[in-house]
Amino acid sequence: MRYLWQISAFIGLGLLITSTVLVAISTVILQTSKQEAAELIGFDMDLGFDGFFVGPESNFFQCRELQSNFTNQAELHAIQFQGFPNTSPYSEGVVAQIALRHCDYPVGKRSYFSCDDVPRGCQQILYSWSPGTDPLVMPSVVGVPFGPKGYNNLLLRIHYINPSEVTYIDNSRITVSLTPELRPYTAGYLLLGPSSKLILDHSKTNIPPGQNNFTIGGDCPPQTISSIIDGIPGKSSFKVITSTPVGHGILTNLTSILKRNGQTYELSSNGTFVYGQTSTIPLNVNVYSGDEIVTECTFNSTSRTKTTPGGYDNQSELCFNYLLYYPAANAIRCEGNLPITLLASAS
Repeated sequence: MRYLWQISAFIGLGLLITSTVLVAISTVILQTSKQEAAELIGFDMDLGFDGFFVGPESNFFQCRELQSNFTNQAELHAIQFQGFPNTSPYSEGVVAQIALRHCDYPVGKRSYFSCDDVPRGCQQILYSWSPGTDPLVMPSVVGVPFGPKGYNNLLLRIHYINPSEVTYIDNSRITVSLTPELRPYTAGYLLLGPSSKLILDHSKTNIPPGQNNFTIGGDCPPQTISSIIDGIPGKSSFKVITSTPVGHGILTNLTSILKRNGQTYELSSNGTFVYGQTSTIPLNVNVYSGDEIVTECTFNSTSRTKTTPGGYDNQSELCFNYLLYYPAANAIRCEGNLPITLLASAS
């Protein structure tokens, strides 16, 4: 049995007046016999920026496409995700976020590339690291699917906030621990919030300047949750194990509230959102047929003099919450084709 992860990148490195073009090809190969595979516990897949030159820019996003080849149609389960920012004394605090994303299809980039806007088809976040984020360790019965039948077109997106405009070589990364010993349950991701079409349509999502309490929201109604659970054979519920809220600099609160028989359960981090400090959050909440989840985002635009549109670049805003749950159903979002409550009440 053979597992192959191959990363190829052409890296442009500029230093002062001179520049050197490096070609870096790193390959991790694990090859075992069938007998050895039965004894195999797992291996780590290292996904990172290898020698990327951080130039004198104060605020920017950089991406790297990671293309995988899993031979013999191998199925794998990811059982742990962990972020490792660059540890150079020159770079402390510069890396604000490292996000591992799944793309619906290859992006077609062969090198590092600027990505203020997330490439089309790469909206799915698998794991997000910010300062203070703990490793995500999956429950012992659950794995995230990788390989031909799982996630295999990957994108690493790093946000650098560099007010001192220091220059250094960055090796920040995310490590994914994989095992060929498939666990009983497969995890899935569910996107909550207002309709993504609404959020990303600049003509429909505009946050006026000078507002300290501008709120939008979206509903995941009981009939949709019941339909999701009906798609999980033999189950009457699913369990949420993490929440990953997504927004930018003027998002101050993001709440996803589960409502059940007059009771409420928090599916976010007590609402408060601070970009660069809020990433993947551990949870342990069961969701049953008939439950409802309401997601609301509050923005403070008093620092802005122009309207803030919806979008992925750091001058735009988002209102998404990705839930990691199991057992997985076919549903990937509970925000599209739903009645969206636009609270949009400035005060």
